[in-house]
Amino acid sequence: MKKIGDAAKYYKQHFNEKNLLVIYGQFEEGKIQLFPMLSYMEIYATKSNFFHLTGLEDTSGNQRFDKKEFFNNAIKYKIASNFDYRDENTELKLEVILKALNYTGNFRMSGDYNHGRPNLETDILVGGQHCCLGFIEDENGYYRPNTVLEADVRNEIIESNQVLAIMQKEPKDKTYTQICYLKNDVYAHKLFREFCTRNPDAPVSQHTINYSTLLPRQQAKEQVFFALEQKEEQKKEIKALLDSIADSRKKAIINNDENALERYYNLQDSLYEKIQQANLFDFAKEILEKQQSKTSNDDIVSEIQAEISQIDKLKLEYETKGRTATVSFSIRGKNDINTPKFAMSNGEYVATATRQITFDIPIPPRKPLKALYIKMRDVVHSIADKFKSKPDNKSSGSGNGSSISKPQTDNNQSKDKKPEQKQDISQTIPSQPSVQTDIPNNSLSEEDKAVRTIIEQATGKKAEEMSPQLFEQLFEQVKELYQENIVNQAKPQHKSEPAPKTAEPKEEPTEHSLTAEKDSYEIDL
Repeated sequence: MKKIGDAAKYYKQHFNEKNLLVIYGQFEEGKIQLFPMLSYMEIYATKSNFFHLTGLEDTSGNQRFDKKEFFNNAIKYKIASNFDYRDENTELKLEVILKALNYTGNFRMSGDYNHGRPNLETDILVGGQHCCLGFIEDENGYYRPNTVLEADVRNEIIESNQVLAIMQKEPKDKTYTQICYLKNDVYAHKLFREFCTRNPDAPVSQHTINYSTLLPRQQAKEQVFFALEQKEEQKKEIKALLDSIADSRKKAIINNDENALERYYNLQDSLYEKIQQANLFDFAKEILEKQQSKTSNDDIVSEIQAEISQIDKLKLEYETKGRTATVSFSIRGKNDINTPKFAMSNGEYVATATRQITFDIPIPPRKPLKALYIKMRDVVHSIADKFKSKPDNKSSGSGNGSSISKPQTDNNQSKDKKPEQKQDISQTIPSQPSVQTDIPNNSLSEEDKAVRTIIEQATGKKAEEMSPQLFEQLFEQVKELYQENIVNQAKPQHKSEPAPKTAEPKEEPTEHSLTAEKDSYEIDL
């Protein structure tokens, strides 16, 4: 009695005197979802249809008993004594009837009935692995529920289709607007757009669908769909631009067409603007590489390569824009040499506080620590190698990474020499620098050559490429450190009276730490 009563209440709320639209078909997952086949069925149920789902029969012999009255009594958990099980399947039906009616939880697959049961007449079965509902088509084209099966629906149908969405409306309404169920991972806008295009006679309009009834996670997926759709449109635009560029490029180079050349440059500007807006650098680069592989003209190949290089440059600027990492680290060498001091801000090196190197470097958004390490490794090793290398009187500095010669220096004077007070970065830089960046390397002293080499290798720039003020700041401080290094290496070691060690302040542990490839140096991020 309770099972029938519970099922009758659910039936009244979700089926009775209501229209359901079940959209089913084939679904291929992916970024751009495909629906090779889409179809639908409309369900209309009344009170009299409920009796067929119970598996009961009237034992009084009254062929005209009121099925509507049976339903009204079932809601009140009242069933007359003249009803009994029709056969051995009735008990199985009553075990699953409530679950079978739960279309949001059970309607997963559908298909035409395979007529595998001799005593069962139905047209379409809809359900899941444990139970299903059978529907028979009436003279108006609506499908009415007429049976419940305790069975895997896939074993009862000819071909299985996925239930993609279910909509509900009142019989008086002309079109469906409310979405009751949407299959996981299906983009609703994509589905209904495809469905309405393929089924123009269906009582659904994509402009009147109420998408606000979707679950929050489903609404979030809709935003993903819009972004993907926009990206596809942008790809089409870029592809068309690249085709036009290829045509203009060919005419400009082969036919020496000036109008085509002007159009080519204009199209290039449009292309670079669009790929930056859409972040489709790799997509454009892939098309250009295909164009490059299909031509044998050296001039065209060279021009395409220039375009690819420009795209790589724009991509780097795009990825590093607004993304910077300030990195402080120290270099500890075998001789415990004073830490060099450099800093970089917005691509230029400037002098900063002693005993620390601070870099403020734009970095790519993906794997920032790895990218940062790669950027800094060569600079760190370049400085470290210079400061740990023991000078050789017989060799000379060459600026190409060879050993640096030891200048003629009086050790006693150097020992007593006090380092000059370093100018703060915020102070005004003299307008007339004492160090000229345009002096030929062969006219410098060996010591100045060594200092200049360190600066160029650490910054990755030639001295002539730096501003005089910047080079002067670096030159003075690096030279002083270089001289201190030479003095420290030349000091005699007294085993009996070792020099007292000054306790260095302990550095706070940092969140991330990377160790350079050389054993004696650390990079603390």
